[in-house]
Amino acid sequence: MHRTMTWKSASVLILAVFSIPLIGTQAESLRPPVLRRQYHWMTGTASPPYNTTLVQDPSSDWWSLVRQEIQQVEYDVTWQEQVHLDGIEAAYQAPNRAQNLRTYFVADGPVLIPRTSQPEDAAPQWRLQLEVVAWGRQGALRPPVPPELHPDGHRIEYSRGGLVEWYANERRGLEQGFVIASPPDKVAVADGQSEGRALVVALALTGSLTPAVGPGGDTVDLLTADGETVLRYGDLQVSDSNGYLLPAQMRLVGPDTLHIIVDDAGAVYPIRIDPVISGLSTTADWTAESDQSDDAFFIVNTAGDVNGDGYSDVIVGAYLYDNGQTDEGRAFVYYGGPAGLSTGSADWTAEGSQADAMFGGSVGTAGDVN
Repeated sequence: MHRTMTWKSASVLILAVFSIPLIGTQAESLRPPVLRRQYHWMTGTASPPYNTTLVQDPSSDWWSLVRQEIQQVEYDVTWQEQVHLDGIEAAYQAPNRAQNLRTYFVADGPVLIPRTSQPEDAAPQWRLQLEVVAWGRQGALRPPVPPELHPDGHRIEYSRGGLVEWYANERRGLEQGFVIASPPDKVAVADGQSEGRALVVALALTGSLTPAVGPGGDTVDLLTADGETVLRYGDLQVSDSNGYLLPAQMRLVGPDTLHIIVDDAGAVYPIRIDPVISGLSTTADWTAESDQSDDAFFIVNTAGDVNGDGYSDVIVGAYLYDNGQTDEGRAFVYYGGPAGLSTGSADWTAEGSQADAMFGGSVGTAGDVN
């Protein structure tokens, strides 16, 4: 194993060195490159895809920089010749480890499934497809033209004439962008007059998830049949070419059609519409453990405010805990505070002190004991 890892590291070093021209003295030029991408604010395009610069101070940090670059490359959009998913034979795809997403980019629009779904699975746990079905002024929407797909690193672009749709696969989620080059025509009304109505981009949300728009109209939760939220479509921002933010909201029109509605009065085109699709966090906000195997440390409840500091506390029962008596059980209390629950050892514990007592088999608040 050690030889294999050493060989791989050496291979990366050789490729990195010979991918750039030698400048200055030979000693100065043999420095591993750091690859950085630069993106245009409106389209997100990389120009060039990689900007190659030299590390000025070769040090022990070099390998961590290489590892970071490898981790970033994992988010790139690549072609997959064989896709084990109904209705898709081959497609561009991009995994997202941080959000547990895998996206297949087909002509109609992206298809998202859990990243950890296996080819042998009959069907993924859930599936969502986003498709632009119309855009323009309210009351005068028109269908988009068939797109041309252009992948570039961790980004892919759907060129639809006056409407450019793009996606950037990043750790924070799958960022979606629409760039509209010029304002759509005003809507004709009576007596030969016309009026400027709101700009609309209409999306069909199909698959196994049910959309639910949040109170502010800037977030859409996507739920399974059991009511579990597995995706969030939000962080909606709309800006014009001068960088001014434009009022916008999302609204469901029917069970599976979502309208992004933008007030573009006074906006300078082109404008950019930019929401983000994210999955459930794979990082816990708080963890605790009993440091003993097979003790059933999983019965959790609120303990009320045990220490009277104004913050709610948590109690965890481990009814098979063994501390000198077989399966005597133990209860653990963790105090809450302004920074969250306490970490490390529990703030208070109690145990059964009798074999097979299974103390902690049920835990909960006791109210105001004294």
